Amino acid sequence: MGVRRQDIFAVRLSCPVRSFSPRLADLLAYYQLLREYVDLEHINKKSKPFDWTGWVDYCPRDTPQQENGYDCGVFACQFLEALSRGMDSPFNFTQRSMAFLRRRMILEIARTELHGGT
Repeated sequence: MGVRRQDIFAVRLSCPVRSFSPRLADLLAYYQLLREYVDLEHINKKSKPFDWTGWVDYCPRDTPQQENGYDCGVFACQFLEALSRGMDSPFNFTQRSMAFLRRRMILEIARTELHGGT
């Protein structure tokens, strides 16, 4: 199974490999692809496989679900913002929140200022 860069989106937060993928199907294959990609990159840069000691696969069951093919960027930004503020779960947004959150993100970018919380 080949690994393509465009197939991988990952964030390293502390030690676990975390997935907040709106599509929860086939997580084992996702984690395997992610690990293969990281191993290949690590071998390329450091001439040895990545040490996965202490890493665990993690995906909370109450993750909000994306219901279309175009809100992935807003979902990703909302997950990362919540995690950066120390909120691991539950996330307080849904698919119905996306129009509002997209507009708020545009306003924050225009004002170069983030709001106070999620």
